[in-house]
Amino acid sequence: MIHESKFKRLESVRSLVHEMLVTTENTSMKQEAWVHLSGVSNFASMLAMRREQDVEIAAIAGVLHGFYFYKTGIKDFPGPNSADAVRPIIRSTQLFTDEEQLVILRSIFYQEDRHQVHGPCEEIIKDAILL
Repeated sequence: MIHESKFKRLESVRSLVHEMLVTTENTSMKQEAWVHLSGVSNFASMLAMRREQDVEIAAIAGVLHGFYFYKTGIKDFPGPNSADAVRPIIRSTQLFTDEEQLVILRSIFYQEDRHQVHGPCEEIIKDAILL
């Protein structure tokens, strides 16, 4: 039962991201975005499994990491901007504890900060983006 509810949370977030992408008029960008976000999400879940971290939270952070860029087309400050953009979304879903929200947001926020080592999930997202 726990696995099923976790699956529903990941699927809910993926659906929200997919809905956002549907409003994008450029079909090739929409397809590129979905492939990239899904790829990072999949790599993040595999890395989390390997590093004995929360697979679901890593996958969710992965699918949300580029939200701001794909929504606006603005490449500047991808981590802080995406974290700021997804904060109200993940809060409004009421699917995550405060601690889970913090892990997701920190992972997104620090995605480009390769000069400093952060927590396990932050490092998973950095590595998943590189892969």
